[in-house]
Amino acid sequence: MARKSNAILFLRASAKRTCRGIGKQGQKMKNQSVVKITPIAISLLMILSGISFARIGETLDECKKRYGEPVKAEEGFTYFRKADLIIQVSFFKTNVDFIRFAKSKDDEHFTDNEIKLLLDANGAGAKWEDIQSNLWGTKSGLFATIDQKNQNLTLATKEGFERLMSEKKEKEDKSLEGF
Repeated sequence: MARKSNAILFLRASAKRTCRGIGKQGQKMKNQSVVKITPIAISLLMILSGISFARIGETLDECKKRYGEPVKAEEGFTYFRKADLIIQVSFFKTNVDFIRFAKSKDDEHFTDNEIKLLLDANGAGAKWEDIQSNLWGTKSGLFATIDQKNQNLTLATKEGFERLMSEKKEKEDKSLEGF
């Protein structure tokens, strides 16, 4: 039960990660909220095993070839700009295990076609299944969610979310040490 609760807390917390200094979208990403995800959906995702994925799994050099030079790096995240997107990635060891795509203009929204293209490009040929509204998963252990209000599409491996949850908890524990 603790894993399910931690996953839900992480999804909510990850939506509040910032990309300060990247324009209006930075404020949008800072204030975003994630759709409520049922414990059943999370538990289903948590039992799926993680396998390597196309863009999930790439190295920094591969990301540079795909997206260009990073525009920012802080707090464990590297940020790129390509076309009208801000791409926020996190690496585990040397490979991407978390990607968030965000529109760089406040008034633009992801179309259904853009969502499908981004999911397919990052699924390594795996079939995406609807888990619930705005939440998808693959049998290979990748999952994605979109925050339509703030236009952020987040994709990660199960291990990527678990690792970021653990790091967040460690930071919170350390910041409250001595209270």
